[in-house]
Amino acid sequence: MQGQTATLAQCNATRKTNMQTFEAFIDCVLDAIRPRDRDLGLFEYLAESEALAAARALDADPERFKLLPLAGMPIAVKDIIDVAGMPTTFGCAAPIGYYAKQDASIVRRLKAQGAIVVGKSVTTELAFLEPACTLNPRGETFTPGGSSAGSAAVVSAGLLPLAIGAQTGGSVIRPAAFCGVSAIKPTFGLLDRFGVLSQSPSLDTLGFMANDLDDLALAMTACAPLAPAQPKPDALKVALLNSDLVNTAEDYMLALMDQLSDEFCETSCRIFEDHGLASCVEVRNQINDYELHHQFNSLCRDHSSTLSNHIKQAHQRGAQISTETYFSALTDAARLRETFAKLLIEYDCLIMPSTLGEPPKGLSSTGSSVFNGPWTLLGFPVVHLPLSTGPNGMPIGLQVIGAPYTDLNLLQSAKTIRTRLRV
Repeated sequence: MQGQTATLAQCNATRKTNMQTFEAFIDCVLDAIRPRDRDLGLFEYLAESEALAAARALDADPERFKLLPLAGMPIAVKDIIDVAGMPTTFGCAAPIGYYAKQDASIVRRLKAQGAIVVGKSVTTELAFLEPACTLNPRGETFTPGGSSAGSAAVVSAGLLPLAIGAQTGGSVIRPAAFCGVSAIKPTFGLLDRFGVLSQSPSLDTLGFMANDLDDLALAMTACAPLAPAQPKPDALKVALLNSDLVNTAEDYMLALMDQLSDEFCETSCRIFEDHGLASCVEVRNQINDYELHHQFNSLCRDHSSTLSNHIKQAHQRGAQISTETYFSALTDAARLRETFAKLLIEYDCLIMPSTLGEPPKGLSSTGSSVFNGPWTLLGFPVVHLPLSTGPNGMPIGLQVIGAPYTDLNLLQSAKTIRTRLRV
């Protein structure tokens, strides 16, 4: 079954070729998931009875499902997002979990379009830095990233065509890059966060992981009112960021940038000026720590012994940040946002590596999000393109960054880049 549910088109083709009902198809999907879940640690909760019941409902109303763009698409939902009747545990040992009484907004919208939730994918503790149990399907001795590790890994394993993640630093783009799948971190605020853990309200952003860019576009249009994609000329104007921060990437990552530059030689340019990119890293960290301190203050006070050092140390750092410093960071973020917005008036998209390099070997860290945090801070949409492999045969790729609210255009630009690079 592996690979037969890698995209929505393959889901439909598999079901129709085998003349399966939705119930029979979802039963096959679950059969494929069980052994891989045991090996890789993908799900906190596998929703077998719930998924089969949803499939039977589609089978009972065939005329209705023909009109649903995501009919029968099996999906995973990160375990910081509520799904009615399923547990939400936040990847946390503290006794704060519960069975959700209603769906998060994003889940409700996906279900309304015919998607079927097959389970809650593993997250790191409170969507922060403590590594989870999930292994990377592309190389089990390499980190799958965090905090949306389970969501990235279940798509990478070819078991599901779509999974929901969330990003406060780099938790959609980084695990997607490490596991070799496509992803979108949308414009900040575009996807409703009702029913989702709030770690840092100024930064928290929902996102999707998939094996197909068209499936990302389907998911986005199902969940948010989007500006229509505008026709783009063949001559896509691309700016490659080559500041000192970007040049800390591994040489093979910079070589990937060179390859793109050669392919778009007539319509691309390199930008060596920093434009404040490096300072975005510290500004984002200050905002995250300050807001985490306030969001998790009661939790850290009442259940400190159950929490990782990562959470407790961030909570302590946040306590040292004054309100004046916090609001200064918010002001800095607004200024930096304006700087890059002006840059994106001139170019269709900006390009830089998604990560410093391949996923680090070992499971003691989820890897660095230094290349992702700036765009989370600024709220710009980002698409990760898996393009190649590094010296250890592990996935590497580039992130394509667009202006706010141009998410569908950005996905089109990403498709153009992938086609031109012949990937």
